[in-house]
Amino acid sequence: MQKIDKYSIDDLQSVSILSIADDLGLNVNRHKKCLCPFHEDKKPSLKFWTEINGWKCYGCGEKGTNIDLVMKKKDLTFHEACEWIARQYNIMLRHDTPQSKTRNPQLKTHISQPKAQNMFTLDNNLIAQCQDLKSAFCRSLLSTGILTESQLAHAANVYKLGTTQDDGVVFWQIDQDSHVRDGKIMFYNEDCHRSHDKNPTWVSYRLKKKGTLTQDWRATYCLFGLHLLTDDKAKTNKIIVIVESEKTAIICSELIPMMNNRPVIWLATGGMDFLTIDSLRPLVEYSVTIFPDTDTTGQTFAKWQSIVDSASKLLSHPFYISNLLEQHASKEQKERKIDIADFILEQS
Repeated sequence: MQKIDKYSIDDLQSVSILSIADDLGLNVNRHKKCLCPFHEDKKPSLKFWTEINGWKCYGCGEKGTNIDLVMKKKDLTFHEACEWIARQYNIMLRHDTPQSKTRNPQLKTHISQPKAQNMFTLDNNLIAQCQDLKSAFCRSLLSTGILTESQLAHAANVYKLGTTQDDGVVFWQIDQDSHVRDGKIMFYNEDCHRSHDKNPTWVSYRLKKKGTLTQDWRATYCLFGLHLLTDDKAKTNKIIVIVESEKTAIICSELIPMMNNRPVIWLATGGMDFLTIDSLRPLVEYSVTIFPDTDTTGQTFAKWQSIVDSASKLLSHPFYISNLLEQHASKEQKERKIDIADFILEQS
């Protein structure tokens, strides 16, 4: 079994301990405590610390990280717990690959020179090599009636969707300077819901396994769809909308191409924990509205609200966050943790 690299573990350990506790069925009170599931607890003795994503039971002494909590509660190994968190929170797991003892100087590599300090990019030709509409994801958008053939063809061309040999869809991360930062590979079922039988992965990880990418290559991620800002001369006339999933951005780009008689560019973070101040820096000249997913506790909205407030202050530019789902989603919809695309489709 391949070892999960430290960057992926950092991503996993950044997931809110309270969100994981909620997904594990622990009833956390307003004091960030709950009954400990690891001994016969009569009053809440397990305490959570959101500042360090840690927990400790003052009854039995058990303690640890959010990964440790999953391991113990679900009786999983470390690797299995990491995969569980990755599936729940749409996090790509990258793995350490043993270095080759000898390097072939003739080995073709898809790495290009860094465009900026600490930034590596992939060969743009990779996009053309796999760009088509044959993935299960694209087929499901048609079979479920979410998009028409013409809408799908347009969206796939705009976002440069690709297909892998094992039927995954490639969501390319291309920045505003047309640098290919990486490609996320995801797998979908016929109902257009993500498959839990196959873990998402990255193009860079597969290239490293093939030996066509050097092992010291490290991705620097950006918002999905950021390439749509390339050479944009009409910044003030467009609205940028940011959502969590790439699927949502693609669907909404066709269903809601305009807002208030202004063109909309739909971008995606690719995960709840991937909205950051740095990811918002390229958008300071635009009108930006952010639609977080909803949940029963409001934790996702609160987390993104905090980031939006900090970014607005630090970057001296107003970023707006929509509470539409918090106000109008039903209790059942919040239990399913729907996003804006789900809400729109279920309203029709």
